[in-house]
Amino acid sequence: MKRRVIGKRAVHEALLAQGELHVVYVSEKGGAGLADLVNLARRTRIAVEEVSSVFLSHLAKDLPHQGIVAIAGSYSYMTLETLCESAEAGPKHIVALDEITDPHNLGAIIRSAVAFGFLGIIIPRHRAASVTATVVRASAGCTERARVARVSNISKALTFLREQHGYEAVGLDAQAEIPLQALAASDRNRVLVVGSEGRGLRRLVSEHCDQLVRIDMKGRVNSLNASVAAAIAMYSLSTAPVP
Repeated sequence: MKRRVIGKRAVHEALLAQGELHVVYVSEKGGAGLADLVNLARRTRIAVEEVSSVFLSHLAKDLPHQGIVAIAGSYSYMTLETLCESAEAGPKHIVALDEITDPHNLGAIIRSAVAFGFLGIIIPRHRAASVTATVVRASAGCTERARVARVSNISKALTFLREQHGYEAVGLDAQAEIPLQALAASDRNRVLVVGSEGRGLRRLVSEHCDQLVRIDMKGRVNSLNASVAAAIAMYSLSTAPVP
């Protein structure tokens, strides 16, 4: 199934990632930064077609296209087993999302995971956002660099990571006894588990976490957006000292 990569930043990331792009449609009126993207597309032997703004708007639907839209193949999700097979040295933290349904949150979390060097992202196959044009744009194109695995069951995925690869599952829970900053240093890889917007972690998923932590807030706010909370926790894990 073909998908759309919309906007300059997202198309740029897709071209750099050398993913499966079929064609790049660019505004016949031109625009700032478009010439560089056209040249990059042609250097990587991707077809480029100049089209009207009306045609681009039709492709982009309600998303701002900035004069460029690329047509790509279906998103290449990984299996959990493939995700864990990495030759990279150092920590291989993962973020697992328990029914995140807002595509903007999913895109923002993927962007943070790439920025903080996480090995990959795990999302459920059902009752959750998948990688769509909106997610690609919200991630600023980082979906094209990210490793995203889809699984049927988050709880079983946590068990697999623990038993087969030695991961420690750390769940975000506003009611947890341990604050994030007090999380003990560990030489184990960790999987950060983030719950859905509003409801948080489901009970069974929470029970499959080795530890639950909360993010303390000093202001008059009871909770954080899921993508913001995930970004804070990912930064904390990525910068934590290894004993």
